[in-house]
Amino acid sequence: MLPPSTAIHTGETSPALPRADTPVRLVVLDDDDFDIEVFRRCVSSIQDLSLTLRSFHTAEAVWEELGREPCDLLFVDYHLEGTTGLDAKKLLNARGFTPPTILVTDGHGDDVMRDAVNGGFADYIPKRSVLPVVVSQVIRSSLEKARLQAQIEQNQRDLAETVKSLESSREEIRRFYHSVSHELKTPLTGAREFVSLVQDGVAGAVTDEQSDLLGAAIRNCDRMVTCINDMLDSSRIETGKLHLKRVVCSFGAVVEDAVKSLLVKAEEKQIEVHVALERGPALDAAFIDPVRIFQVIGNLVSNAIKFTPTGGTIHVSARATEGGSIEASVRDSGCGLSASNQGLVFERLFQSRDDDAATLGGLGMGLFICRELVRLHGGEISVRSKEGAGAEFTFLIPALAPGAGLLSPAA
Repeated sequence: MLPPSTAIHTGETSPALPRADTPVRLVVLDDDDFDIEVFRRCVSSIQDLSLTLRSFHTAEAVWEELGREPCDLLFVDYHLEGTTGLDAKKLLNARGFTPPTILVTDGHGDDVMRDAVNGGFADYIPKRSVLPVVVSQVIRSSLEKARLQAQIEQNQRDLAETVKSLESSREEIRRFYHSVSHELKTPLTGAREFVSLVQDGVAGAVTDEQSDLLGAAIRNCDRMVTCINDMLDSSRIETGKLHLKRVVCSFGAVVEDAVKSLLVKAEEKQIEVHVALERGPALDAAFIDPVRIFQVIGNLVSNAIKFTPTGGTIHVSARATEGGSIEASVRDSGCGLSASNQGLVFERLFQSRDDDAATLGGLGMGLFICRELVRLHGGEISVRSKEGAGAEFTFLIPALAPGAGLLSPAA
């Protein structure tokens, strides 16, 4: 059996609580005048609380007399003429009269406890316990519970407003990314083309030194375009607007093309890149978005080049698994990742060191985009690394569309 002051969560909106200098407003709903008088005498003998008490025989009388007037605590007898205290509480609550309610009953034990809990009562008192010390304790504990519930509800409202504000700010940031990315990309693309024309001698002869300088300008334009594209992709991913365009094609060919596009960058650091592909039906006829898989492999290899010292090695591999998936990995001999960073490396804007953006380039979006593109393919990506001993990024994706048989690659 619950002790008389055991807390029971009501799930109701808490009413305004009385001020410290305001009497506690009690209402008793009981169809027995003798019980009402016992309760009245009990309340009047409580000297350490300022209390007012009104009594009624029916729930309708409570509603007609009080309506939505303030009430701090409602005591309801379990047995009422023609009804029960449970139904009386439901009737009043349905009409908006929802003060913390105490069930007063002749019974005790598990049945009473169950009825009190299911009925949403704040507490209950056996009639034999209607004594000044018990009633005083119940009043105090019920008011305190109501105060705490009101505070919880206020905190929840404040939290909801904070979440709403954060979501609004997040949406503004997404729109800003998208807008700025488009505004920057168009003039930057034009600037790169003009620099390329000058390097090609369209505007006149160019010396070797000038050509080198123009080449550096083009590479930095490409670097900025990559950052802009990452921002656009990140925005599309978060808004659900990035969609795959799957075709049946050679996974191995996509890997080779992605690696070839970065060989010059690797040669600048004298890094050897080794590619190992297990040929077979799954790799030769995979159902993928070749542009996005090219992007994933390109991001992983580019990262490997970035963090591998001069003279290092990178291994790129792909194979079909027995479960009908394709496993691809990029392993380097670079600086590796700490154990703590391995759990964060796929998060958006993550930089493994504070100076990464300044010294190594990038916005910290590449691996986040890799993860999301792999997930869109129905796969997962992971990393194994030891600080100072390189890193290996591996992703696994289904080779075919669900329910598809062996298909021929697109021409």
